[in-house]
Amino acid sequence: MRLPLALALVALSAHPARAEDLESVAAKAKLTPAQAIKVAQGGHSGTAQEIELEVRNSRPVYVIEFDDDRKVTVDAVTGQVVLSKRKEAK
Repeated sequence: MRLPLALALVALSAHPARAEDLESVAAKAKLTPAQAIKVAQGGHSGTAQEIELEVRNSRPVYVIEFDDDRKVTVDAVTGQVVLSKRKEAK
């Protein structure tokens, strides 16, 4: 399955993470980007536009943005949705 997405590896923390720290946390991810998108869709009809693998609270998470202005965060280890929200209109 080919995904029309940009996959970026990003670290979010109070202090910039060293590359090897980010890699070690990212290595804990059990979900693939495609699996994370499927979890994030959760019955919605939107199409994923962007996915990023980030580190939050020392855990890898996928942040997926959809074309219907939803942004969903999925724990890359457990596969649980940890946050789902719509972007606010400007």
